[in-house]
Parts: sequence; C-alpha cells; structure tokens
Amino acid sequence: MTIKKFNSEHDQQQFLNLNSYAFNYTRTAEHDKRSLDMMKHCDLWGAFDEDHLTSQIMVLPYRAKIGTQDVKMAGIGSVATYPENRGNGGIRALFKDIFKELEEKEVPLSYLAPFSQPFYRKFGYETVFETISGTLTRETVTQLPFTSEGSIKRVDKNAPEWRDVLKKLYSETLGKDFGAVVRDDWWWEAKLTRKIDEVAIVFDNLEEPVGYLMYKMEGSQFIIKELAYKTKQALYKLNGFISSHSGTFETFHYTASLLEKMTLLFPECRVLEQKIEQDMMVKIVLFDKFMAAYPFNPTANLSVSLAIEDNSSDYNNGTWQLTIKNGEASCQKLSNDLLETADFSGPIQKWTQVFMGHSKFNSHIFLEYITVNSKEKVQELGDSIPNVTPCLYDYF
Repeated sequence: MTIKKFNSEHDQQQFLNLNSYAFNYTRTAEHDKRSLDMMKHCDLWGAFDEDHLTSQIMVLPYRAKIGTQDVKMAGIGSVATYPENRGNGGIRALFKDIFKELEEKEVPLSYLAPFSQPFYRKFGYETVFETISGTLTRETVTQLPFTSEGSIKRVDKNAPEWRDVLKKLYSETLGKDFGAVVRDDWWWEAKLTRKIDEVAIVFDNLEEPVGYLMYKMEGSQFIIKELAYKTKQALYKLNGFISSHSGTFETFHYTASLLEKMTLLFPECRVLEQKIEQDMMVKIVLFDKFMAAYPFNPTANLSVSLAIEDNSSDYNNGTWQLTIKNGEASCQKLSNDLLETADFSGPIQKWTQVFMGHSKFNSHIFLEYITVNSKEKVQELGDSIPNVTPCLYDYF
C-alpha cells in the first residue's frame, strides 16, 4: 500500500469513481465539473494498491473564526474506501500523513462531517457543533412577525455585484460567530452552485442591504438554507417574505445554530416541533498553536499543566504548560509523556469540546473525562475560558 497526494487526471477520475460508489450517486457531467473545480483548491490523498486507488480523503483549505482570529482549518471530506479494501488500515495511514503535513503547515484545527462518531474519535475528533431543525406548516409560518418597512428583492446568485453583497453581509453577521468558516471566494462559488437555488436580499429604509435569505423550493416544501440579518427590522422583513409563500408550500423547513431562538418569535410556541442534532466534529490538531490564538478572557492570568492524550498525533500527545497573561496564552511542551503530576489530564477530544464551547469545563470534570490533580486551579482555568456557542453554517 502506498500513501500519497495526487492530482493527475487519471487519479482524479479514480477519486470520482470511488466517491460515487461509496456515497451511492450517479456521476453526471455537471456534478463532475463541480467536483473537479473544487479539486483545484484542495489536496487529494489516496491509498494505492499499485496504481489502483483503494482509499481516499479530500483536505479542504479553510479558515475558522475563533474569537477575532482567522485560524487555519483543514476540512476533511470524501473519506471513502472500497468495501473489499476495508480493514487494511488505509484511512488510518492517510490520517497519519495528513496530520503530519498539517503540523508542517501549522494548521491548528480540522473539521469533518462524520458517518460514525466512534470511528472518527479514533483519530482525535469529537462532536462540537449542534443545530436545531424544525418544520413549520403553512398555518404556523404566518404567525411570524413581519414589517412593512424596508424592502426585499430576489437577486441573481451568480451576478458578481450581488455575490459581493452576500459576502459582506455574511462577514458582518453569521461569519462572526465562534467556529464559523471564513468563506473564501472559491468556497462561495462551490456553495452557491451546489446547495442554493434562490437568494433574496433585504434593504432598510435607506436602501442599504441588511440581511439575506438563501433557500430552495422542492415540491411542496420551502427550505430555508441560510438566514442572516443585521437588525430586527431585517429579520421581520425576511419573515414576511417567507410567510408570503404559504399559499404555495405546505411546509417550511429550517436549520439553525443553537444561538437562534425561534421560539421567541411565536405567540404560541406549542406549534413548534424542533430537534437538536449532533453535527460536525472537530479536532485540535496543534494544541499549542490553537492556544496561542484562543480568546481567553482578558482578565485571565494563570499557569497550568495539562496532560493531553492524543493517540493519533504524537505532536499533541504529552504534557503541556499553558501560561495565560492578561488573556494572551503561550504553550510549551513539558514532556512527550502524560505526567502524573499534571494539574489536569484528559483526551484531546474532551479538551476540544471544552475550548470550542460545546460543553463546560466543570461538566467534564464532574463526569471524570478530565481528571484533576490541582483543585485550587479548577476555578481559575474555568473562569479563563469564554462563554461561547460554536456555530457552523457550512457542510462539507
């Protein structure tokens, strides 16, 4: 078995063949073109038996918003192996080499969409993002508050001037949320061509753009793909636009981050049926680089040792000294071993959930996912971690 990156036309076709087999779709010229366009921006990794591709991973070069910092993030996609090659260690070997290259490129984070959470935990990933999804009937959608102020306009998603408006609005709204993808032009192109059918933009009374709606219309269902707004007026205007489709569509489906409080908009909340879904997983690939970029609370001052178990990355595995001065952090490795004298000990998956805002530090201590040797520092470290909610509006 040979592990390598590839970009030849022959191997790209093998990639598309394995993709269509593993994810059970029929290749079309249009789908192939979109995929090949994305490949220009991504790294393709494969496990080969002689010249035959047996396993593959696509690495997408993203950035994520962590506080005010744009942090390099590797998106992982198209993870696949032919059934006759499963169990041969191809995916494990691929991740090993990918993590090594991410270390060389100083990429601190990686996101992926799991087909199996236990499978990806073996490589240090853990669930971080959660979403709320729900479906409204045509009767309930008309309960949404609306306004006659401002205006709304359906626009051509492919027109450069409107794409520029969308990019600016995203960066001023959803793109500021903790963990959100910083969308480069190539990803905007991929997103708008693959996942979005229609776009509407809201304008205030001064005709300034203040929000947008991305949506699809499928049969009797109106699907809200993305909703962004700078003001209450913009939200209410979007509500009115959505409810104006109640004569055509029977149901209205939405997916939102946990920051969104849809129940606040309805006078009768019992009409809402919502479910919280576990979404994409995250791995802190380079612990020290992530800590250096992390937005600790500005009054935080402490020094603490952390033993981090990471069976998939020698770089992370070991004991680190984390020093925070007025919210600015530095991190040095004390030992490649998990020292019993460390103030706190735990696997990289749990530290990822704590620092990405998925769950509280004290919750992991209570459940003994993170063990404590220095009780006097529990409050200090807990108070230094900001109260954030991770949000993600992209899927790959």
